[in-house]
Amino acid sequence: MIIDFLKNELKIRRITYDQLAAGTDISISTIKDIFRGKRTNPGIETIETMCKYLNVHIHAVNADGAYPFFDYLTKNLSQEQLALLDNFEKMEEHEKKVVFTVIKGFIDAKVK
Repeated sequence: MIIDFLKNELKIRRITYDQLAAGTDISISTIKDIFRGKRTNPGIETIETMCKYLNVHIHAVNADGAYPFFDYLTKNLSQEQLALLDNFEKMEEHEKKVVFTVIKGFIDAKVK
């Protein structure tokens, strides 16, 4: 279930319910009710808002709460790193190529 997935993401990233509430403008009582199972149908807009805050694409999360492709990323990256990935995803292809070229240049220089 997606709620279990989101709860796990909060735990992995060490994000508190208070931080989630502050970052999403969802009331703390609503968030607590959702994650404690007191509110069983929070609504898609609420779920999408939490997913957006966590940089999780709601449509990539399956019914079991698995997020297979990006799961390894979200476990070890900071909010800043996740935001960078999100911004990268929004770039045009030619902009992505420039970023890859710059990164490759740094890596090549470090290896030498």
